[in-house]
Amino acid sequence: NPQSDEDAGGGLFGEALPTAKPENLDVDAENTVCRQIRANAHPDLLVIDRGSDEDGTTSVKRSIDVEQIRKIGSFLSLKPSVDGGWRVVIIDDADTMTRSAQNAVLKNLEEPPAQTVFILVTHRLGILLPTVRSRSRVISFKPLDTDNFETLLKSQHPALTADDTATLYSMTGGSLGQALQYAEEG
Repeated sequence: NPQSDEDAGGGLFGEALPTAKPENLDVDAENTVCRQIRANAHPDLLVIDRGSDEDGTTSVKRSIDVEQIRKIGSFLSLKPSVDGGWRVVIIDDADTMTRSAQNAVLKNLEEPPAQTVFILVTHRLGILLPTVRSRSRVISFKPLDTDNFETLLKSQHPALTADDTATLYSMTGGSLGQALQYAEEG
């Protein structure tokens, strides 16, 4: 049962909600919650991704395995750090979960504890098991338009030409993260 913001203790992580609507999504980099999230140390946030292989290289693992998904159970057994606060589980590259991992996450999706949000980020929705998809709300995001893409890309790589950014936009379908990776690789 959804509760009002007053009943839930404020914002998603228990902080007080602003009295006026913000004009943008900018947040002070020194904000306590932002610092905790950057340090992967916020007690009410669990991020699961493919991670690095354990062989000492920086290569990314091919999939998210069931052992990684089992971390969710112990995370959700803890109470939120703030009374009335929410817990957030983000599974990045959810489409790379093994079949066993997808089955393991189902119990949590079927019976989530109160005030818990799951965010499954995927580029290939059809790869997820139908039972996982049926317990999810799909929110599609459109690629950045070319002007915003170029502005953001040039903020990180000012030496790129307009032709470079156009090529990167075409190659990545507007994915800034992928374009930044390509730009860094030369």
